[in-house]
Amino acid sequence: MVEISNQMFNTPQRPDVILGGGAQWFWPKSVPGSKRTDERDLIGDFEKEGYEFVGNAQELKNVDTSKTNQLLGLFHNTTINVYIDKAIEKSPDVLKNYPDQPMLWDMTKKSLDILSKNENSFFLMVEGASIDKQEHVMDCERAVWEINSGKDAQAAFPGAVMANIFDMLGQSEDVLAVVSYIVLAIAIITIVISLSWSILLRSRENAILRAIGAGSSDIFKIVIIESSIIIMISVISGFIFGHLLSLGIAMYMQNNT
Repeated sequence: MVEISNQMFNTPQRPDVILGGGAQWFWPKSVPGSKRTDERDLIGDFEKEGYEFVGNAQELKNVDTSKTNQLLGLFHNTTINVYIDKAIEKSPDVLKNYPDQPMLWDMTKKSLDILSKNENSFFLMVEGASIDKQEHVMDCERAVWEINSGKDAQAAFPGAVMANIFDMLGQSEDVLAVVSYIVLAIAIITIVISLSWSILLRSRENAILRAIGAGSSDIFKIVIIESSIIIMISVISGFIFGHLLSLGIAMYMQNNT
């Protein structure tokens, strides 16, 4: 683990944001609780390189992401406590010296707030490691709560990622407007053609319906129901096509700006 912690500081592999537990691998050997075999102060090394360091949830919350580009947060000397222990039971015997640990979604959101400023995109790995650890000891209750924490962490993604895409588009709102108009026009044309087919080109079907005793009102109802289904399919198709087209343009512009 000492080697892994040291590797995090290596320039080619150094992440801009590191949040989690394991502080014992960053403290010098002389600090009580340290697991290092040398006197290297790895936290100090990060701070010298411009990283902001935080050690609890409140400090993480106070980080001004508009001014912070690199962040190191270590919230426990070993493994961060699970959700139940942090948010529900809050037992001092369990939390000990770490009563104020952030939730997974807190760390995820703060990471996204910092990394999403990168105009060249970014990679973020979020792991709910305690799901597996709680299953090893057959603690189903804690494992399920950790899964829920992971779901809440996932919820932090869409807004930040989409905001980043539109930020990268910059002054290209006109492009998105044109795309929207094209999609709308395609949907309208599809609807008009569908309705024309349903009303004007159904002479054979209408003749069959009349032959089996259907009146004009029955035929009209059938046409309306059929047309409504076609319109619904057209709208849904336009919605999906529009989003795919907009995303494709955003990705193209990201790779060419």
